[in-house]
Amino acid sequence: FSSELQEMCVHHYTYPRKYRSANPNSEDQITILHYEDCKHDILKAVRTCYQAIGKRKKSLNLDDSMVNYLKVEQTVSDCYRSSHIYSIEACCGMQAVDFQVRHSEAFDMYPRYKTE
Repeated sequence: FSSELQEMCVHHYTYPRKYRSANPNSEDQITILHYEDCKHDILKAVRTCYQAIGKRKKSLNLDDSMVNYLKVEQTVSDCYRSSHIYSIEACCGMQAVDFQVRHSEAFDMYPRYKTE
């Protein structure tokens, strides 16, 4: 299972960027939304996505109820603290530094992701 999980992660993190690099006209087809951006400011992150999608659809707006919902969710998110600790060694059987070296392409693309 470990190797399948690692392969899926590499594909998940690298495929959209590789596709955009190989297909310059695809920038209007793919919007990359980072978890950290949602965590930091969900309303701004969703607005950014809506703007990108809106370029293709010509009209896509957030209504007031959605804005209010996102504001509530931001407050909930700001208060949440996970007690779960992820272990690369337990999950993948590798030391964190070895995992990061093996998947350096993904870490280069997403420098905010860290292993500890």
